[in-house]
Amino acid sequence: MLSVFLILSMNLFSCTSNEASNKKIILEKQLPNTSYRIFETKTKTNEDDVEQCAKYVSYKVTEDGFKIRGADIYNLTSLLLNINKKDIIISKNIDTRFFEIEYSGIINDKNNKELLNEFLNKLNLKIEEFVQLESNYELYFADKKLIKKFESKNNKTNVLVNGVQYSFKNISLSILASSLKDIYQKNFSAVENTIQFDAELESEKSLNKNLEYLKRKYGISYKKNKSEVAKFKITKTNH
Repeated sequence: MLSVFLILSMNLFSCTSNEASNKKIILEKQLPNTSYRIFETKTKTNEDDVEQCAKYVSYKVTEDGFKIRGADIYNLTSLLLNINKKDIIISKNIDTRFFEIEYSGIINDKNNKELLNEFLNKLNLKIEEFVQLESNYELYFADKKLIKKFESKNNKTNVLVNGVQYSFKNISLSILASSLKDIYQKNFSAVENTIQFDAELESEKSLNKNLEYLKRKYGISYKKNKSEVAKFKITKTNH
């Protein structure tokens, strides 16, 4: 499944300009249970075809699939494989372009991977996975009595980003780890997911300050260790 931030609909970054851009279809496929169209665009535009700034990326779950707008190869790989952008390596000789995807069908890891491979193949690109040993922050509940005070009262998971403020509702320790990984571009994992809780976090604070805050406020601590991290390298094919 996709990242926890992409629960229903999300503009990862949003800003506007006045001009719209042209787009062209580079790949289209119609199968019995799946169909998609991939467009290449000169600039990033929203659903109203209004040009957006360089940071704009939009992912939206539809009734029968999803739509992605304003994405470069980093964004598409991250969204479709549910991996952090820091774990993606793209050769410097690959041009920066923007893409849109309209997908209808079941959303799962298998279909997402097939879609990404078809897309990369169209651009004469390939993706290779390898493993690298890196430092990791392993989160755990150091004070379960304290975290119980923030145990969620409902079963609807939500992550709201308002500027630098992160508001978490009914999250697991794994979701918090994923969020910290996105914020600080470092490796985080979780030992257990036995308690669903609510929490708040300010992304503008340093990592050390937020780790201290999590321990003081919620009883969440960490252990530093080494872990194997999957990396994905995108390069041009030989032909």
